[in-house]
Amino acid sequence: MTQPKAVRITGSWVRRWRESLGLTQADASALLGLAHRNSIGRIERGERFLSVAQYLACLYLRRTDMALLQGRIGVGLAGLVVDRRGDQL
Repeated sequence: MTQPKAVRITGSWVRRWRESLGLTQADASALLGLAHRNSIGRIERGERFLSVAQYLACLYLRRTDMALLQGRIGVGLAGLVVDRRGDQL
């Protein structure tokens, strides 16, 4: 069985993602489970890479943010994300 190919995400992509969501380096680090805001700075400079799980989290957060902006979903009680029909996502 062959190993899946790794996807390399450039630092400029991470920076554009972070800025498009209006996040500081500290906010982005917290959302991605990184220990310190300097970790995002290292990723943006190309000194470190995102894991696949962190990349998928970026995509999820971008999609969720866009849906919130477009009014398709809202945040319900206890911070659960729900769609307008009331189903938990």
